[in-house]
Amino acid sequence: MRTIPVINKNDKLKIEEVIESKDILPVSEKLNRFYFAIGTVVAIVIILGAIGLKYIDVAEPKVVKKNELIEVFPTVSPTEVPKKIEVTFEVQNGSGKAGVGAKSKLVLEKLGYQVVSLGNAEGKHVGTELYLKTEIVDQKEEIIDRLKNDYPNIVFTGELKESTATARLILGK
Repeated sequence: MRTIPVINKNDKLKIEEVIESKDILPVSEKLNRFYFAIGTVVAIVIILGAIGLKYIDVAEPKVVKKNELIEVFPTVSPTEVPKKIEVTFEVQNGSGKAGVGAKSKLVLEKLGYQVVSLGNAEGKHVGTELYLKTEIVDQKEEIIDRLKNDYPNIVFTGELKESTATARLILGK
């Protein structure tokens, strides 16, 4: 059987006091306050960083003028240095001595040239003859200057008509 509480209308109302203590907080409330504090610190750091970047003198990339670039890195025109990569040699031995062509191949490779073929010339030749294809004839002086130390009697003889190389060197006596 159930008892029903009896309420007297004339009795004074009892109000229970809720005791709030800052020391006694639920775990979820503690976590919420912790996350709020961390979020506030992060927001302050971001704001201060943005303000700081505005006032910090960030080095702008230096614009180099064309004249400055030429002074710092002088350019070399194609007439000053022969283009070693474009000049390939065909070496022919016309001296009548065995092994002269092979030695010449080593000399040219030390100078940075590529020797694409090695063989004997028809007949005997006197001096060293240089033939160049049309596209590198404008470099003949520079090529001869580079070869003069090893071939003191080198002479430009004419244009090279048919060859896989861009230059032919015929070695004579």
